Amino acid sequence: MRISGSYNLKTSPKISSSDFQIQPTNFIDLEEIRLPISGPFALAEGKHGSCYIYSSYPSEIPLYFSVIKNEVHWGELKGKLPGNPERVKPGYLAHIKPGGYKLVPVQNQLPAPAIRQEKVFIKDAIAEYWELLLVAVQRRLATCPPGKIAVSCSGGVDSLLICQALMVLEIDFIPFTACTDYNSWDIQNAILVLEAMSGPKPVAVLIDNDFVISHAQEAMSLYEYLGPTDKYNQAAISYLAIAKAAEIAGCSAIFNGHGQDDVHGNIRSIYKELKNEDDSYKQAQMWRDERIRALKEMLYLWNDHKLFSSIFRHYGIHVRMPYFDWDLATWALSQPISIIPVDKTKPFVKKAANLLLPPGPWNHSTYASTGYTKGAGWENPKSKHLSDLVEELSRKFFNLQNSQ
Repeated sequence: MRISGSYNLKTSPKISSSDFQIQPTNFIDLEEIRLPISGPFALAEGKHGSCYIYSSYPSEIPLYFSVIKNEVHWGELKGKLPGNPERVKPGYLAHIKPGGYKLVPVQNQLPAPAIRQEKVFIKDAIAEYWELLLVAVQRRLATCPPGKIAVSCSGGVDSLLICQALMVLEIDFIPFTACTDYNSWDIQNAILVLEAMSGPKPVAVLIDNDFVISHAQEAMSLYEYLGPTDKYNQAAISYLAIAKAAEIAGCSAIFNGHGQDDVHGNIRSIYKELKNEDDSYKQAQMWRDERIRALKEMLYLWNDHKLFSSIFRHYGIHVRMPYFDWDLATWALSQPISIIPVDKTKPFVKKAANLLLPPGPWNHSTYASTGYTKGAGWENPKSKHLSDLVEELSRKFFNLQNSQ
């Protein structure tokens, strides 16, 4: 299922591999190849002595390539490729010919839509948002291979809105929630809200001492090259635990709630000079442009999205991230500040959740998303031994990697 292969620029016949997470409807002709745009697409193709490797923006599938003489190699894990692999940046096409290659920009950031100027009522905006989210989920369901559908459910607002969308679309699914203790915040909240939604009971995926010892190295090796950052290593182990459980359950695809934070502005240091002083058109343009810039910068670092994709795709599970849907993201970027204010806490999403979901913690002013680390219990005093163990193992692993 992973995109990987090789092509000899002198002798190989035509070869092609791709992963289109929605059915493409928009294309661009570039460098003698037709590429799908405005969606999550990845492809590698060799023909007529040229090789093309493409990872669309926002690039949910990481791609790397290396060239040794006339042999081109590509894949999703940098460490598996020979030579000195280079990453295909999100929204770029690598065009490789005998004697060299170039990276050609295709569509390397979200568009900057005009800010809507008509008066918008919050209930109408929520209805528009919900319809676009349903379409985003439906598009991604259409390309899922046969098998069960999973949701990586952290118990937070983003993943629970995905669960609600699947229920409205009458899709059976299995929610998986990682936890270091059965009383961890994520699993307890997922149980509470999904029960109130009349949804399926979440599967608690317990991470204990034995699991960490047995699987920490695998999780870190699938993550690749971001170093011993405790938060990400904890998340990697959480994802790996869910991936193993989903594989055993026969799941072919998994949905997650990633991307909504990014599109709505919950990215570090995103608005140093922006204030919620007025609802002017100029201020809304600045807020839109700052989110576009910060998202592009974040995706070039890969971090959490690469981590998630790498681990689940390694287990043959297709990944679906509806909040990165081009139309849904463009809509969010076009809203005036009265609808999506300059605020990292996603107040619009909380208001939407109050209408679309049963009562949950997002009703409280202190609510903040916790992801797969704090909410999974990694920071609880009773789980400190696990956090310390991950820190120890990650240091050993990356020190070994750096010494080789």
